[in-house]
Amino acid sequence: MSRLWVLCIVVVLVSGVLQAQVLREFPVCVQEGISSAQADISGDIVVWSDSRNATGILSDDLYGKNLATGQEFLVCSAPYAQTLPAISGDIVVWEDNRNWTTDWSDIYGRNLSTGEELLISTGSHFEMKPDVSGNIVVWEDNRNFAATYTDIYGKNLSTGEEFLICGATGDQRKPAICGNYVVWEDNRTSNTDIYCKNLLTGEEFPICAAEGLQKTPAISGNLVVWEDNRSPVAYQIHGYDISTGQEFVISPGLDSRHDPAVSGDLVVWEDNRNYSTSGANDIFGVDLSTGEEFYVCIADNFQYSPAVDGDIVVWTDQRDSVLNDIYGAEVPEPVTLSLLVVGAVALLKRKRKSCGIRRRRK
Repeated sequence: MSRLWVLCIVVVLVSGVLQAQVLREFPVCVQEGISSAQADISGDIVVWSDSRNATGILSDDLYGKNLATGQEFLVCSAPYAQTLPAISGDIVVWEDNRNWTTDWSDIYGRNLSTGEELLISTGSHFEMKPDVSGNIVVWEDNRNFAATYTDIYGKNLSTGEEFLICGATGDQRKPAICGNYVVWEDNRTSNTDIYCKNLLTGEEFPICAAEGLQKTPAISGNLVVWEDNRSPVAYQIHGYDISTGQEFVISPGLDSRHDPAVSGDLVVWEDNRNYSTSGANDIFGVDLSTGEEFYVCIADNFQYSPAVDGDIVVWTDQRDSVLNDIYGAEVPEPVTLSLLVVGAVALLKRKRKSCGIRRRRK
């Protein structure tokens, strides 16, 4: 994804972060009386769960929007609730409750280029919290609950093959996938840790098994990020480079950070640093290529559950009411931030390496 802009500059200090005001924020879905949440993004396509057609509980549908054309479209309006969408290229997957009276939640999908709906996994048990990268879909699955609790399963959409990714004793939850790597929360010990599996080689290995809780992993390329409370003060954002084996702190602080998402060098998260004054959470980010931390959105009320692909961040936003909207913002090239801070006017062209997915939802 690339864009060309001409911008002028204002520099401000907010929450201890000095930055050029060059993030272009925009509404994705804002409709009075409608609650929209759980957004994900791949390229120009944003998908989310939406209550506009709700007739009671468990009745959310899935909608999408092409940011390049502005066209909004229906993804799925089956009976009961469709939630927690994830997207990679033309493939959208989600947790589906249409059969909840007989087999609880299932995993469904849709090919946006053909319009075909896909039944990915169903059974008399829970399938939950899917993610997708290319033709591989992964999810939480409790079919073996009596023996091993919740496991991680996957399916190759090209071959139709369904396979077990991790069936260790204890819960494995919240999988995320990029290419051949799948990461997840793992409770095989007394703590919650982060584990990974290389689907190409079959190798499974821990990303982080430190003291405390490591939760909500996300992955892009070789970079894994998560929220970590080994610090006695608050949850921080940590990262791990699979190619080097190096772990590092991305965002420390005295106020908790949660639910990170990652695309290339760009990491974003839900941030509590302003909670004592605003009573709400914001969205912050960092560009790992420069180490520069910045705010994405500090609007009134709560902003949470960010997702990112390339230079576009989307999130759930409560600025206008107790109902949820979907907002987005464009993050400029790091070098441009430096140019603009000294007062220059610059032409911006940005293209970030991405897995075509974002990151984790709650």
